[in-house]
Amino acid sequence: MDRECVTVLPRVCEVLAASGSSLPDDTSLEKLLDWFTMFNLKQPNGFSLLEAFPCLLDFIPTVVNNSPASDASILSFTLKLTGLISATENGFKVLQEHSLCDLVFDPQRWQEAGLWKDPCIRIGWIQGLRTMLQHSKALGFFVQADLIEPLLHLHTDTSLFVASAANHMLAHILLFCQSENSQNNSKHLTVPVETKQNYSTVTVKLCEYLKKSLVLDGTSALFQSHQALKVLALLLSRAGPDLRDRLLLTVSDSLEELVTTNCSQLTRSLMDVVQAAHRCASLCMLNVRNKEMLKERLVDIKMSAVTRVFITVCVWTGVFQVLQKSYRTLMKWISACADLSSITDQLRKDLIQVVGKRVCDVRWEVRDSTVEFLGHLAGLCDTSEVLLGDRCFTVSLLKEALQDPESYVRASSISALAQTLAPSWQQGAVELVSRLHEILSQDTEGFSRRAVLQYFITWFSLCPSPTSCSLLMQSMHAVLSQGSADLDWEVKVHTLELAELLMDRPGAHPHPYAVTSNKSDLVGVLSTLVDQGVFLVLLGGLVDCDRPVGLKACQLLMRLRDSVCPLLLGDQRVSAPDEPGVSCELPGCGWAQEVRKILGIEDADPAQKSDVVDPGDDRKPEQGGVRDEGCMVRVSVCEVLRSLGLDARLSVLTQSSDHVHNSPMSLLQDILTAGSRNTQLNSEPGLEVIVDCY
Repeated sequence: MDRECVTVLPRVCEVLAASGSSLPDDTSLEKLLDWFTMFNLKQPNGFSLLEAFPCLLDFIPTVVNNSPASDASILSFTLKLTGLISATENGFKVLQEHSLCDLVFDPQRWQEAGLWKDPCIRIGWIQGLRTMLQHSKALGFFVQADLIEPLLHLHTDTSLFVASAANHMLAHILLFCQSENSQNNSKHLTVPVETKQNYSTVTVKLCEYLKKSLVLDGTSALFQSHQALKVLALLLSRAGPDLRDRLLLTVSDSLEELVTTNCSQLTRSLMDVVQAAHRCASLCMLNVRNKEMLKERLVDIKMSAVTRVFITVCVWTGVFQVLQKSYRTLMKWISACADLSSITDQLRKDLIQVVGKRVCDVRWEVRDSTVEFLGHLAGLCDTSEVLLGDRCFTVSLLKEALQDPESYVRASSISALAQTLAPSWQQGAVELVSRLHEILSQDTEGFSRRAVLQYFITWFSLCPSPTSCSLLMQSMHAVLSQGSADLDWEVKVHTLELAELLMDRPGAHPHPYAVTSNKSDLVGVLSTLVDQGVFLVLLGGLVDCDRPVGLKACQLLMRLRDSVCPLLLGDQRVSAPDEPGVSCELPGCGWAQEVRKILGIEDADPAQKSDVVDPGDDRKPEQGGVRDEGCMVRVSVCEVLRSLGLDARLSVLTQSSDHVHNSPMSLLQDILTAGSRNTQLNSEPGLEVIVDCY
């Protein structure tokens, strides 16, 4: 970060720390954290972020003390930032002098404030601690603050993402202790007794926890055993000889006992552990060679039996990961089984009942996995009808899921609906397309909006011809317009992918050296692309602040230039009046202002333009392929394509991702704009300020 950024950062901290502050794009906080991380890595050993950005020392307690009024995403960011600062001994020392680590990482504080129930707070807590644990003093804090217990509790958290983060944190702690021990031994360092005790305390406690967790003493422990197996497999694949052998010695009896239970839900996780142990040449520690395996051939088991087991598991268990694995297992059997004749009407009814129940589950993870399962099953047309009956049942459930309060479920339902695309789907298609337009224009989460674009991409890819998909073609202009104006860069990239499909349809891209006798056909194709909004989408994407968007747009514009302009204008440059009439109206505001600058079009005062230029006067000569029409400017498509300097722009865009647009200053300015937005919204209800956070 340059000096200007250092000057602006205190104002950004004030905006983020303001009570009730929030951002329209939470990813800006992750990007800001990434910049701090990269900045930290470039500094010499012992450097602390607080030396360069002293304002952070006031920012952290201000945000924490404002809770629960502070926005959850900003609190989570603060937890992670505290961990990043504490990753160096100097930074950790300063924070401890102000008792900030105790303040930030006290789970009791977050529970009393009613914030611990928010998964993003729990994830921020875990990730902040994980980043902090880079030196022995941080480990000492972790042990002395007795943070092992809350971490072990999060190991079986109801949120998949929290449980996964806790898993990796447990593995990180043990691997960190292993690394510190081996480094100290190799350097023959005298390690303080307290530090040795911390290493021992953590290692013993976590190993014993894994041993205890592996024992399956009831259905309620199934998820805990599954999680313990995942951590064990991860550790065995990365641990050194000492830690690896200690782990195996500790858990070998529990693993043997687990094998004898013949619990099918844990088979795959158990095999992951056995394979990891085998790879590290310590399989002799496990007495599993004589155990008869979880071995019947696939062809000997009827599909009805597999389906019955699946139904039983889905009614019986309340553990998300078991349900998710059950869905995957059933799909694998379906893919491998050619004979579904054993599926009875009663079995089909039971399956429909189970799926209908789980798609309405109170846990969004279960609803999401169920919707994904329906989508995968719908992709197998004949199989879907055998198991769930008429496709209308599946489509009806998926349409209901479009209203789900969780964005992941909405996105999955859209993706699943895309897999149901077939002649029969046309029933109710107008209603569905209307809902998709609504999601694209109003949904607050990027996941759902991305899925809408992917839906239209799938639809267009399966469409045999534009005339056979009239509803699709009627929707295209609105989809392109909304998608290109989205704040999410992935939505904009998907919009460009859809524009590319329109460009690639038959006749849109003749070979540059083809016979040029059918210029009128090419003019018609190019005019259609302009009318559908494709050309404006490409121009807007070219000057977008998100590099992947600009790169994709630039590549598509170059393809259009190289395939169209030589045929319409010939090999030699000719004046615009001789060109077959393919032109486009360029707006006078927004992204078009930057395009005008590139083209060298001066922005005259609109009042003066209206006095001088008559838009209806076709006799007025055009100069350089440009004609002013009030605030709009009519430009020659080919002249624009040849005047944008696309080759030079591509060279810049293909450089490192942080070369031009991806700068910390741009990010800080966007956050300040978001702060201004909050102020304006409070004073002027109904006002919307567009922010494009990079």
